[in-house]
Amino acid sequence: KRRGERKRRGRPPPEPMQTAATVQVSQLQEAPEDRAQVSRMKVLRQTIKEHAKKDPDGRVNLFRLVLHPTSFSQTVENFFDLSFIVKDGFAEIVSTDGAAFVRPRTPPDAQAYSSGLIKRQNIVTLDYDIWKKLCARWLPNGALPILPSRGGGMDID
Repeated sequence: KRRGERKRRGRPPPEPMQTAATVQVSQLQEAPEDRAQVSRMKVLRQTIKEHAKKDPDGRVNLFRLVLHPTSFSQTVENFFDLSFIVKDGFAEIVSTDGAAFVRPRTPPDAQAYSSGLIKRQNIVTLDYDIWKKLCARWLPNGALPILPSRGGGMDID
């Protein structure tokens, strides 16, 4: 018996070698958007502290704090910024009296975590329709937002 000749399959060509790009120090510096978020978070932390001092229970209504009545995008940014403040331990969210409140706090130290403190997180779903309903409930009759307006948002007016 004669053996048939097999065709050799060629190996696929090797992928081209990739190297890391050279980066300049100036490219590693904080982007303007990052600086803007840090600035917003400082304003938010200070606002929480100031308004909590005025409240007998030392808290601020969550929705009155983060909702902006004419800017959906600013509301989303406010929720985003608040999430980092809570994650870092500078504030906590408590639910009582049928509402959610933000209370300033001192961040826990490493000892607290080693003693069993557990970080928790929540996910908030917010779309345009829910935002309008929240504004109607928590910022009725043109009530002003607690946080200052930054402009550039998706205004409804």
